[in-house]
Amino acid sequence: MSKSKSEQKFLLALQMIEGVGPATLRKLIDFAGSAREAFYLNQKQLKDIPRLHPKLYGALGNSKTLESADAELAFCQKHNIKVLSYLDPDYPQRLKHCKDAPVVLFCQGNIDLNYRKIIGIVGTRKATVYGTSLVERLIEDLAAHQHQVLIVSGLAYGIDIAAHKAALENGLPTVGVMGSGSDVIYPSSHRNIVKKMLKNGGVITEFPKGTKPDRGNFVTRNRVIAGMVDALIVAESGERGGSLITADMAFSYNRDVFAFPGKVGDTYSAGCNKIIKTQKAALLETVSDIEYVMNWAPETAVSEPVQTSLFEGLSPQERTIMELIVEDGVVAVDYLAAKLALPVSHISGVLLGLELKNMVKSLPGNQYTKSV
Repeated sequence: MSKSKSEQKFLLALQMIEGVGPATLRKLIDFAGSAREAFYLNQKQLKDIPRLHPKLYGALGNSKTLESADAELAFCQKHNIKVLSYLDPDYPQRLKHCKDAPVVLFCQGNIDLNYRKIIGIVGTRKATVYGTSLVERLIEDLAAHQHQVLIVSGLAYGIDIAAHKAALENGLPTVGVMGSGSDVIYPSSHRNIVKKMLKNGGVITEFPKGTKPDRGNFVTRNRVIAGMVDALIVAESGERGGSLITADMAFSYNRDVFAFPGKVGDTYSAGCNKIIKTQKAALLETVSDIEYVMNWAPETAVSEPVQTSLFEGLSPQERTIMELIVEDGVVAVDYLAAKLALPVSHISGVLLGLELKNMVKSLPGNQYTKSV
């Protein structure tokens, strides 16, 4: 076995020690000089390392742990799963600098985890039409503005899978971070989506084969989503839940956090409104908000029909509304709200802005037409 393969085995063996976190493992490796040396540290040597839990003294050097690591590596080789340690150049460098980043990741697919731009999108499993439409429109606009961006989420029902699907539909790579072993796709109903993701992105996990999707694992995996991105977007969330935990983690890692606002009183907008109100997240309405905060100018001029050149300077959402008004001549606010799956209050605000720009004018019956 080559030196690098041997080191990989010992890194994996260290990660398999139950109850020992990544920060402690890194401390051991830094002290010993390598994962192999760290695995065989004796009790006397361990006492020289400050703030180590005594239970670690008997956990190192266990031959059964090494056997498990060997079995895991054999499984990965057989199933074309890439094993990345935090010492590898292909390991996500944004994540590497988080003190609790996994020592080892298991990766499947065609993945560049150090993509130029990376956005994480999370939200409730009980997503509404409003939430999924916001995610779909945002990803569509990111692609339209030629942003070469990797979309990261957690494969769950609701907002997560909507983000993965929208990325695939718009030709953007997407990565799912799992809370289970690489052989346990959860939920199983998303297997077909994962197959498509493997061609342009893939899935990653820190958990060894056979690990079931226990509830605690999802909280653990959230830090990977939060740590490997440039910006995290919360699309919809109740007042409590995993999405807000991920947002807190991203905030603690000094990542930019965004949230779509929702109507006061809506159950699955309460969390978003809360983190906007407490200034843990920037208010997000359109892709231009991300471009402004992140200083991401569109990669190239957006290719649009000649008609839309009349709408230069408008946000994608304003352009969409203008296109509908021009197409129909006169439209009602209720119609626009239903068509775009957005609250009437939100549509009214956008129309007011267009009216102030002298793009539209209001008519009786809460209707609008294009200004002459």
